Amino acid sequence: MVVKYKLMKGYKVDFKPGWDCHGLPTELAVLKKTKKRLTQPELREACHTLANGFVETQMQTFKTLGVFADWDNRYQTNQKKIVYILKNFKNCK
Repeated sequence: MVVKYKLMKGYKVDFKPGWDCHGLPTELAVLKKTKKRLTQPELREACHTLANGFVETQMQTFKTLGVFADWDNRYQTNQKKIVYILKNFKNCK
């Protein structure tokens, strides 16, 4: 609501929505849904698909509610460029 208020007041606002798409809850949901043992690449792909589905659903809901954001430049922690940044971040001293 703050972003929308400031934008309507004439301020330049840059709001990029983002989603954390990793974690045990996603993995558990996939394993519960598939009910079979998956290889690591299969699990990653299934988690990616599940997370992207939830992101799309939530994004459409936010748009319907009138949330102002830079939807074309959103970020998700499962995007390759973000994964690269996160992997290299731990090497910073």
